[in-house]
Amino acid sequence: MPKLAAVRLFAAVVLLSAVTSTVFAAGLASPAAASPTGWSSGLLIDPSHGDPTSISCFGTSFCAVVDASGGAVIYKGSAWSSPDMIDPSGGGLGLDSVSCASASFCAAVDYSGNVLTYNGTSWSLPASIDQSGGGLDSVSCSSASFCVAMDYDGNVLAYNGTSWSLPKSIDPSNGGLDSVSCWSASFCAAVDYDGNVLTYNGTSWSLPASIDQSGGGLDSVSCSSASFCVAMDYDGNVLAYNGTSWSLPKSIDPSNGGLTSVSCFNVSFCVAVDDDGNFLTYNGTSWSSPASVDAENNSLM
Repeated sequence: MPKLAAVRLFAAVVLLSAVTSTVFAAGLASPAAASPTGWSSGLLIDPSHGDPTSISCFGTSFCAVVDASGGAVIYKGSAWSSPDMIDPSGGGLGLDSVSCASASFCAAVDYSGNVLTYNGTSWSLPASIDQSGGGLDSVSCSSASFCVAMDYDGNVLAYNGTSWSLPKSIDPSNGGLDSVSCWSASFCAAVDYDGNVLTYNGTSWSLPASIDQSGGGLDSVSCSSASFCVAMDYDGNVLAYNGTSWSLPKSIDPSNGGLTSVSCFNVSFCVAVDDDGNFLTYNGTSWSSPASVDAENNSLM
């Protein structure tokens, strides 16, 4: 299932306030907070462009949101910027994923194989890095000198701070890579629509390993270290990685629309959201029951 079909998010961002940090219910926000106190009300930030498709936050004072029309909105501690059309020629499909390693470095990718970078002030022009036709659908940056992007055809591309590598096929026989999370330049995890996971050790990618045969398709993964990751599928299941192996799928959201995204700060705090506007939190031992954070029941991404 293409990610765009799963993330018809209302054009707003809702946030979880805490003593030290902030979590946003969209994309892979980082870092997250360990002691949430409550969600704010929804805030309309992108009324004139397409639906938001991804968000990435660095600390409590910087976030970037991208949308389906090629627009971007930036948060700098106190207010959101006006929408900025940064990728108007992205094949009509818009930006799909953004990852920010700091307040002065973000990378965003689109369905036409382009990447754009943010330098703390402005976005670069779109640069074509993947002409395979599969469309880039996820990017994760652990620093300004290391990012990984992937496409629907099972290819990955790596950024070294200066340039992007050519697309490399790591998952050619399956249903397409869907999400990647890089903790560092020596550890990443990626998941695909067929329930497989692949890991990167700083040199090479592992072969696809089946960890979820439920049929729901893995759609999000978040790693807070090389020894802790959480993945989820459209059937409401989560799986955890302990540095050696993955747990069996565990149903945490069986009665709602599929889980769409997860973000983990550490082994004792994660937030997951679903297609019905609900969120769930993990405390290191168990997951909470789904609770509505979006009264309009729109899909959270």
